[in-house]
Amino acid sequence: MEKEVKDLFEDFLDNFRRDFIEYFDLICTRYEFDIDRNDTKMIAISLLNNLFNEEDISYTLPDDIILEMKKHKTNLGFLINRSIIYIYKKYVLFMKKQGKTDLVYIENLLQRLNNFSNFIENSIEDKIEEYNTKVGFGNQNQIYSSNNILNTFRKMKNDGFKVRFMNLYQGMPINNQGSIIKIDGDFVTFKLDNELQKIAMKLEGKAYMIKDKYLDRYIKADISHINFLDKTIVLNNFVYLLNLPAIQRKYIRIYPSIFVQVALQDRKDCTLKGNLYDLSLEGLGVISKDNEGFYTGVPVDIKFKLILRGNEFDIHTKGEILNIIEYMDSYRYCLKIIPNKKNSKEIEDYIRAREVEIIEELKEELNSYIF
Repeated sequence: MEKEVKDLFEDFLDNFRRDFIEYFDLICTRYEFDIDRNDTKMIAISLLNNLFNEEDISYTLPDDIILEMKKHKTNLGFLINRSIIYIYKKYVLFMKKQGKTDLVYIENLLQRLNNFSNFIENSIEDKIEEYNTKVGFGNQNQIYSSNNILNTFRKMKNDGFKVRFMNLYQGMPINNQGSIIKIDGDFVTFKLDNELQKIAMKLEGKAYMIKDKYLDRYIKADISHINFLDKTIVLNNFVYLLNLPAIQRKYIRIYPSIFVQVALQDRKDCTLKGNLYDLSLEGLGVISKDNEGFYTGVPVDIKFKLILRGNEFDIHTKGEILNIIEYMDSYRYCLKIIPNKKNSKEIEDYIRAREVEIIEELKEELNSYIF
């Protein structure tokens, strides 16, 4: 039995290698990770080889997995997690086609995935030595290095250089600068150029800073105190972020102000209905309790209505499911859309009108704290 499990596993690996390399390259492209395509192939091969290595992985994992991603400032945790999920799904389908449904085959893969994940988690800190202070990893998208960040803030303050903040409200980016007023231990006081940034931070519950010539990574911070009268805010618990997806978006992605029903239909006439979650000129999100017959990569027809200034517009566009995410007790479908010229103009007008509404909503929120 053990030999059969091993032989089938090797067959899977031989058949799966090219598919995985193409998938890994696709993920890097879709999420706009700045990695050369030759590098993505090299990283994918290294990742796959070490995931299925029979030997002690601690002696065989090459530095190129970590160092290449570090060089390109890629979200390592995100890529590895997505890769592991994809491998698991493909392995289960492969075994079903072979008529092998015994748990021993699944346990074999799960053990390998678990060993690899544990090794990545335990060793990654030792493989990246970019900072003079201790750098610790939190969740998959952040690393802690408060002392180094505070030293950078001191230099920025001395040089009179402002920090650029970004927060999202209703999906819309709110960007403004702020001056560093005071550094007291781990707490830093900023004076913001625009008070709307302050209320956006308050509502999102965090502050995000955009990298520049001083900050070589994005930064997230906790809010310690907000003074709504003098435009100052005190932040602490600064951490580097490996990635900030919102800043990389080509188009603004806003949330609708009312419920908008969306219908999806694939080429096999399988249908799904849900509510519009967010919308941009190149994509949208749909929340639905249904998850029958739809999967990542499937092309779909998309239909929904938009209401702008009392007028109703029918949107009918081709699209593709890029990702399916569990969302509370439902599923969130992330789709790429390819609207025609007429629909593009209608979507663009709707988004611009929604941006005006969002700014007005922020002003009303701000007034509720001031008065």
